[in-house]
Amino acid sequence: MGRRYDPNGHKARHETLRTCSKICRWWFRMARTDGLFVLMLLTGCRSAQDGYLTQATDHATAVELEQVLGHPSHEQVLETGQRLWLYRREGSGIGGQDFTPFCQDLWLTFDRNGVLRTWEKQRC
Repeated sequence: MGRRYDPNGHKARHETLRTCSKICRWWFRMARTDGLFVLMLLTGCRSAQDGYLTQATDHATAVELEQVLGHPSHEQVLETGQRLWLYRREGSGIGGQDFTPFCQDLWLTFDRNGVLRTWEKQRC
């Protein structure tokens, strides 16, 4: 069986496989060097809590979120029927020599049916 040609007489399949092979080699080479750095950077910037809240938006209920996050620091019912929850996290750094105080507010907004619609983090 000979090589397959496209309608223009080119070695289409062979060239496609060669291009794919080059892309795969490049990808694995990048994954070995820069990929680990990028992975570490992304996981450091995005906490597990952020990932959970992103997935929970538009379908998780207040009851479900309270089971995961605990009771909020503050609750408020807005005139629109929406509910606003505040979680305040305060403390010192993560250890080692970094004992810098921090304060972070996590605001969750629920619709009238108790479904999470938005969330936002900000410094206190």
